[in-house]
Amino acid sequence: MRKLLLSLGAGVASVTLLAGCSSLYLEKESIESEISQQIEEQFGVTPEVSCPDDLPGEVDAQIECDLTLPEDDELHKIQVTAKSVNEDTKEVGYEFEVLD
Repeated sequence: MRKLLLSLGAGVASVTLLAGCSSLYLEKESIESEISQQIEEQFGVTPEVSCPDDLPGEVDAQIECDLTLPEDDELHKIQVTAKSVNEDTKEVGYEFEVLD
């Protein structure tokens, strides 16, 4: 499974942001689901993705999530970075990459 992780690189998605307490953020459950779905579509495996927090709706905001692939006992770290934020449409573009 190590080769698969090295070839993941990065992905990009636009997901609706939620407004809470006058600040925009992307719910961690949305990030987990979207990343898992992208990896499944590209590589045919469904990983478990777990993020500790929501992603702030600010360009260059980052969170570090955990990724576990089927048949792989190792926990891998992925970094999720907000790359664009459109406050009018409440959408964020983000990238994710495997850190190890």
